[in-house]
Amino acid sequence: MSENDIVIENRVKDIARRGSYENIVWAVNEILANNSDIKGIEIDGGSFTENTYEWSGGLFRRTDMKFTEYSKQEPRVRVIR
Repeated sequence: MSENDIVIENRVKDIARRGSYENIVWAVNEILANNSDIKGIEIDGGSFTENTYEWSGGLFRRTDMKFTEYSKQEPRVRVIR
């Protein structure tokens, strides 16, 4: 894991803790657009791959139901290369 990956992971964690679903989508799409070497970003069982406005995995269902409850937890984030 590179230092850049750690910076990206911490940024996504911060947004996930205090932001809305739309903020996470916007931020992750921006990261993916500016880092062509990143294949995707996994967030607590859900993941973004390429530029997309949909989640894959379980996070979409949880955030869709009640994001504020999830946002109080420490999300697990991983950059996929």
